[in-house]
Amino acid sequence: MSPVDTKNKEARKHIELSSLVEFGQTLNSSLDIQTILNNLLLVPMGRLMISRAAAYLADEGDRFILSRYKGFKSPPRELTLSGLEAKEAVEIAHSGKRGVPSAAAEAGYRVYVPILMNRHLIGALFLGPKISKNNFEDRELSFLSAVGNIAAPALHNARLFEELRRVNDNLDRKIQELHTLFEIGNELNRDFEDPAILKHFSYSLMGQLFVNQFLVLLRDPLKGDLRIKYKKGSRFNQNVDEQILSLGREINAVEEVCAPGEQPGLNALQRQGVRLIVPMRMQQEVKGFIFVGEKMNKSAFSRSERDFLATLANMLVASLENARLFQEKLEKKRMEDDLALARTIQARLLPGSMPEIKDYDLHGLNIPSRQVGGDYFDIIPLNGDEYILTIADVSGKGIPAALLMSNLQAGLRMLRYENYTLTEMTARLNNLIYQNTTVEKYITFFIARLNIREHRLSYVNAGHNPPYLFKASGEVRELSKGGLILGMMPDLTYAYESVDLEPGDCLTMFTDGVTEAMNSEDEPFDEFRVIAFFNAGRREQACDEINQALVRELYHFAGDPTEDDDITIMTLKRKK
Repeated sequence: MSPVDTKNKEARKHIELSSLVEFGQTLNSSLDIQTILNNLLLVPMGRLMISRAAAYLADEGDRFILSRYKGFKSPPRELTLSGLEAKEAVEIAHSGKRGVPSAAAEAGYRVYVPILMNRHLIGALFLGPKISKNNFEDRELSFLSAVGNIAAPALHNARLFEELRRVNDNLDRKIQELHTLFEIGNELNRDFEDPAILKHFSYSLMGQLFVNQFLVLLRDPLKGDLRIKYKKGSRFNQNVDEQILSLGREINAVEEVCAPGEQPGLNALQRQGVRLIVPMRMQQEVKGFIFVGEKMNKSAFSRSERDFLATLANMLVASLENARLFQEKLEKKRMEDDLALARTIQARLLPGSMPEIKDYDLHGLNIPSRQVGGDYFDIIPLNGDEYILTIADVSGKGIPAALLMSNLQAGLRMLRYENYTLTEMTARLNNLIYQNTTVEKYITFFIARLNIREHRLSYVNAGHNPPYLFKASGEVRELSKGGLILGMMPDLTYAYESVDLEPGDCLTMFTDGVTEAMNSEDEPFDEFRVIAFFNAGRREQACDEINQALVRELYHFAGDPTEDDDITIMTLKRKK
């Protein structure tokens, strides 16, 4: 080689080296992949006078995706590069292809330039023939190999930067979605009425996803079938329940409704315009579904939007459940207030204080159950020598029993002004109750007329617990004479009985809340314990002390006997 050729060769190397340094600086000055790929194509094309070039970047496995090209009309969109032996630039025609796919040669690619990062193929540069049609020289292939090696770290860094930017964008989007969901959650939880909650939900779908066609279905907790809770738009039919059941499978995650024929079970929904089925989950249980129509801009739902919908659907069903529980609590509070008022009214129907009766001690008490009951007792003066004593128990509990009890009290107070016998009075009360109630409502009733001048007690027992008369002599008598309970049938006749009251005689009247109080072993207090209680020296005490002692005995026996029924006791004793 002559000195001139040597000098020219060294000059070319210097120029090529300078070009490569400048090329490296240009590539590393940017983190934009498309800018880097553009320079990667232009430099060898300009340096070697090539009119066509294409760059591919690794995607998954051996698949490489066309990322930038110049000069080619329709290059392959992707190539599978596997088993490649070439680690530097080679001419495809002279390489035996060495794993380069035939599609590369068929596309007019003449040179393959690997882009290697840590011996791992991250991309490939394919060049067309030179404009001069000459073959590529070894020095030109070496130059191209250097170009691929210089481009590798620049592309690697750019892809890392792009991935980082994508992650940051996703993170920003997720943060924005969380802020949005937080705001929507506040709006949903601010209201405790279904229409307001569903209205906010509708605004959220419209504002965030541009959706104005959707259907909310909730499963009935008793029957288990789906029922339309809210409908926005006019495209959806009403037979969605059958369409869901026709799927023959559960839908536990957001499911996209594809084109007809792809999902036979969803074809009917697809024809109606449903694009997504979003289950509403709470505590690992699907409580309903949201059928979502297409967006107003006709675009597809992204993965992020589907996740957003899934979270929003769970928030919606939680808000609806909270609203339901809140309404139930309000209703319970209203019922409790109504019951408290009814208890107050009912208490005013009972005697507020015990009358002073010459030669007699008298005391009555009523301990209401947790709800309004139907127990009743009364002491009604007739004249200076006579008093009406009565005790009754209306069947059932609650407001109906209290109303029937007030009906009885009003009727009795009205009849006392008439000159009726006890049997006539009881028969008239029976007709009154029969006319104002149904057959399943009735009253057990005991009424007595006390004559303090003659010391005689006349009574009628209409199916009530028999009161016990404890004679001073030690005899115990049941006062059971009378007839059927009030309200069963009209125009009944009743019998009566009269008993004399001797000094020391004690009469106790009570409702079945006393005898039917149950202990932990399901044993009733029953009448025998009542008799035993009075026979245990209680008759020497005052009537109010007797009644209070009997109540204490009931609590000791049954815990809280008022859990199931009222307790009403009235005790009369002739003083010695």
